[in-house]
Amino acid sequence: MSVKKVRMLMRHEIEGVEYPVNAVVALDESLVKSLVKEGIVDSSKAAVDYCINELGARVIEHSVEDAASPAPPAPLAPSTDAGAGDDPAQGQIGV
Repeated sequence: MSVKKVRMLMRHEIEGVEYPVNAVVALDESLVKSLVKEGIVDSSKAAVDYCINELGARVIEHSVEDAASPAPPAPLAPSTDAGAGDDPAQGQIGV
């Protein structure tokens, strides 16, 4: 698996990890081609060198494990109706 450094041209999420504009990210080369085609990253040496040398960017090694894990489901809210649901026949008409 070959890795290539790219300059982020816009804030974008890659495999669940969000990167800011002008970040330098080391990505698997299989991802780079489509991201370049979409105008999301620039893989040229000049673009990467500019971010590192002029903007002080550090290379970020892309890892899917860096993605934030999904939030756990919200807990169920307690019922505000006192006694509601205690009687199974409640609310049934003509039973």
